[in-house]
Amino acid sequence: MDGDNLISCDYIAYVQPVIVAGEAPNYFQIFATSTSGTSFPKFTLHVSKAVTGSYSGAGNKPSNEWMTKAKTAILEAISNQAPGGGRTTVVLPKDGADNVYFRRIFFN
Repeated sequence: MDGDNLISCDYIAYVQPVIVAGEAPNYFQIFATSTSGTSFPKFTLHVSKAVTGSYSGAGNKPSNEWMTKAKTAILEAISNQAPGGGRTTVVLPKDGADNVYFRRIFFN
């Protein structure tokens, strides 16, 4: 939020949505490029329909269709960055009538 969890676009190789069964939350793996040129999962970004409280639970999971649309939006934001490091705006889609939130990002 407000730049606290920014990841430099220069190092992102690709983004992969991960859809899991049961109560565990869906998430994105963000693959970064190492100095040797290989890509590896570097960050995990949990997503949830719950804006506060627990982000896990089957009822809080965004749909598979939303995960695909969100991947497209994330990749668009990465590829459309303004020259000189300026900001670009990409709006995440809703999942039906529900908003989906980035709830937790961590370094692997």
